[in-house]
Amino acid sequence: MNECRGCGESALTRVLDFGKVPAPDHFPLVTDLGHAAEARHGLAIELCHACGLAQLADDDTGIEESLGVEPQALRDQAEVASDADVVLDCFGIMDEPDQRSSFARRAEATRKGGVLLLQRQSIVTIAEQGQWNALRHGHFAY
Repeated sequence: MNECRGCGESALTRVLDFGKVPAPDHFPLVTDLGHAAEARHGLAIELCHACGLAQLADDDTGIEESLGVEPQALRDQAEVASDADVVLDCFGIMDEPDQRSSFARRAEATRKGGVLLLQRQSIVTIAEQGQWNALRHGHFAY
């Protein structure tokens, strides 16, 4: 990636690099384990010096949606309808590769004078409280 997913600036610094790791939702059949090496993909986080967005450097896994089991509370929150006076995004923004246009779409859906409410995983919380399970392919921004 050559520019920030949020502001478009090119001043990015790689702050974490885990090398090549399996995709989080790749579960090969037991019969496939002896036939080929498990696919691995680069997992690194870059920090934008202009806007401070911590972001996934690249993601070639092709993950469209996590196949893992979500907690019931997150499923319940996702069912809360937005009425344009209040637009609620519950962790969805993290899954958007193009942060800039994703924020613009959400802002356009919010009525003038309305509220855009975003719930996301904070990179500060991840680092300070050791919540590294959230750092994975398919999560593009923190």
